[in-house]
Amino acid sequence: MLKKHLQQLEKYGQAAVKFLKNGKIRYYGKIIPAKKTGIMAGRRTVREWNPVNGQKRTWHETLDYSGQVRPQRSDRLKIHYQFDELGNYIGKW
Repeated sequence: MLKKHLQQLEKYGQAAVKFLKNGKIRYYGKIIPAKKTGIMAGRRTVREWNPVNGQKRTWHETLDYSGQVRPQRSDRLKIHYQFDELGNYIGKW
């Protein structure tokens, strides 16, 4: 189990690791800057691993400059959530 954790840490957890209360572990990659200037800072890869049953899932999160996250869903349907300068939710488009 430690070997698997270290492998995922090296590949997916360059920026951070979070141990969840349910026993799962999340590995956060470094933020890749956005190619276009705008409200989004960039994206990062997130890997979640359940050491109990070995299940893994991976997704991309898009972050704005305040750190708000808009997840990239696996079915490729993008939902854009909008926040004002103070981080208050103002709707989706």
